[in-house]
Amino acid sequence: MTKYMKRKYSKGMAMIGWVLLVAFTISASLLVTNWARQRTETMTESTVKYVEGRLACQSVRLANISTACQTNQVTLKNIGTLNIDRMTAQIDDQRSETKPIDLKAQGDAKTITLDGPFNKAKFIPIIKDKELVGCKERSVTVYC
Repeated sequence: MTKYMKRKYSKGMAMIGWVLLVAFTISASLLVTNWARQRTETMTESTVKYVEGRLACQSVRLANISTACQTNQVTLKNIGTLNIDRMTAQIDDQRSETKPIDLKAQGDAKTITLDGPFNKAKFIPIIKDKELVGCKERSVTVYC
């Protein structure tokens, strides 16, 4: 009788083990799928296409008003006919910073503070033309 009870007890434990294993696998796959979906959406939103010769970029014009090297600040003015949504700064050809900026068309000026000192910074305007577009040929280079 002990042998029979022992075997029945083992089968019950094995069945519970399988149920727990399946439940764990399903919940882990749901977590990974949800994480991957959110990550893909974030990456898609933050993707900027850097182009040259795009028609929309022809209406983008930037001017450097002032540079304060001690405080890492650069004041840029939008003299074009399109709004600039963001600005990418390529600093000393080593690092890159993307700053949200709202430069309205024709005359709006804003000061951008960079995260550290720089010798040369190239500012690339980013506009929204159905998607985010970086206008490389309309960039402004500032030296300290």
